[in-house]
Amino acid sequence: MSNEQLEALKKLREELDRQEASIKEQREALREREEFLEQSEATLFAKMQQQQEKETELEQLAEDLKRKARQLGLGGDEPPEIREKA
Repeated sequence: MSNEQLEALKKLREELDRQEASIKEQREALREREEFLEQSEATLFAKMQQQQEKETELEQLAEDLKRKARQLGLGGDEPPEIREKA
């Protein structure tokens, strides 16, 4: 092989090494993004579940209050402003 060919091969090898390192960095960055997305999705799901549980609890409390108001003869189905005006 001539010196020119050896130099060209050396440059080609360096370029291939550089591209390989770049691909490894990109793969690592992609893995980190995927991990972040998975964690974010899990956190979002947990927050949505907590929100649904709170909504259910509030709905149950509202129903309990209506039932107790009816038991006490306060009407329970109407907002207080309407009962006061009547």
